Amino acid sequence: MTRKSPKMTCLPAELGLLARLLGAETLIGVPNPFQGWMPDEIEAALAKAQQRLFGRGILMVEGDQLLINPGVALLLASCLLAPAVFVQTYTRAGGAPTERYYYANDKICAEMNIRRRPDVVCDLSAHRNPVALFQRTIEVFRVAEQAAPAAPGGILAQQALARARAAAVDAGAAEAAVCLIDAGLDGVTATALAQTLAHPIANGSFVALRRPDQAWETEGLSLLEGTNGLWSLRSRVGEHLVEVRPCTGQSAHLALRAAFNWALPVSLHM
Repeated sequence: MTRKSPKMTCLPAELGLLARLLGAETLIGVPNPFQGWMPDEIEAALAKAQQRLFGRGILMVEGDQLLINPGVALLLASCLLAPAVFVQTYTRAGGAPTERYYYANDKICAEMNIRRRPDVVCDLSAHRNPVALFQRTIEVFRVAEQAAPAAPGGILAQQALARARAAAVDAGAAEAAVCLIDAGLDGVTATALAQTLAHPIANGSFVALRRPDQAWETEGLSLLEGTNGLWSLRSRVGEHLVEVRPCTGQSAHLALRAAFNWALPVSLHM
């Protein structure tokens, strides 16, 4: 895209109003700002949102028609009509969590960055194609030449992993390893994973959504990086279990690419 590619920052109520004007109920990823509100309170908030959008030139009136700025309409339409959507979360140790949504189609792709401090704000920007979205995903995750911990993989209950993570923060790697062994992990795997939990660098998740018909289907993985290497985590749907596997930066790159291609229409495969 050129330097004139559409970009905008909106409050959730403003994006909700724009989605309504384009004939949609909502936009995937936009937090609901009206949870628990009364109908008259919602309508009053939407009226204020409309006035703000008029003031910024996003909405305009021609004759008796309410129109959306063409560039903004194109950007939003690419999100609303996207056959594939990707959700990425990422947190560096000691840093604030980040949350991004990517919308892929054959016309124009988009990224929405959700900022939650102090108020929820949504930053929308355009990307040239799905490859650019994938490159952005790799950039955010900082996938590079990470090594894999020297341990086999394993399977454990999601709750057990959460307890081990809490133990690593509160009591250190040794206590976390005990939790992981009690959960059924091999001793070598438990020790290595406990070291990662006790000395984290970053963690994040990636979920791919595709819509072959009316219902959405999902596929995803999480990445956990520590000073001793990188792990891939995958939840088993309906079983409350998680597979933990050591992985290199290269194998994480390939797994993320596979998730992209799983969700994208065949014509957009990378």
